[in-house]
Amino acid sequence: MFGMMARSGATVTASMIMALAMLLLLGVYAPLWLHWVQDGADLIERGVTSTGLPSRYNVWVGIFAASEAIVILIFTIIARILLAFVLAPVSSSVRKRGVVGLVSSIGSMTTSLFFAFILGILMLVGLGVVAPEMLDGLLSGAGWVENGLENTGLPFRWNNILRLLIADDQILLLFFTILARLIIAGIATGLQRLIFRKG
Repeated sequence: MFGMMARSGATVTASMIMALAMLLLLGVYAPLWLHWVQDGADLIERGVTSTGLPSRYNVWVGIFAASEAIVILIFTIIARILLAFVLAPVSSSVRKRGVVGLVSSIGSMTTSLFFAFILGILMLVGLGVVAPEMLDGLLSGAGWVENGLENTGLPFRWNNILRLLIADDQILLLFFTILARLIIAGIATGLQRLIFRKG
């Protein structure tokens, strides 16, 4: 169980790093494409923030489900799909079931990442409402990470895009998305064991 959770956390982390790298490349070499992606994310953000939730919750959803976070989610899913193709030769489900195994693996990981993103937002909203002091401390820690990312020594044209993409709230959301993915992996593993034990 812990092995599966560790693999899930590692692959999501690797996917998020790949997503940031792809966004940096787009920002430098294809800014028009990045602009189109941002426009699509703005539409999704407007849909997410007009859900009819009470305003005390919806304000927090609007903060954490910003278009930048949605762009990172989209590219994380793309990166995770690319990782699935790269790791296909060593994946047991793909070796057993071929293309069907690969497609089902991509479908399940895309779905789980999406739900991890939603769960991450809900956890942050819950913290903002129930334990604002804890959220403040976490944001301070994320601010320290943001400061480190802004002083990487990259050339200005790369570093400026990185600074635009990554803010302390986005870093915190990425952290909670990874945490939520670990929770989902733990629940899924527990359910699988329960079902197979009964069967």
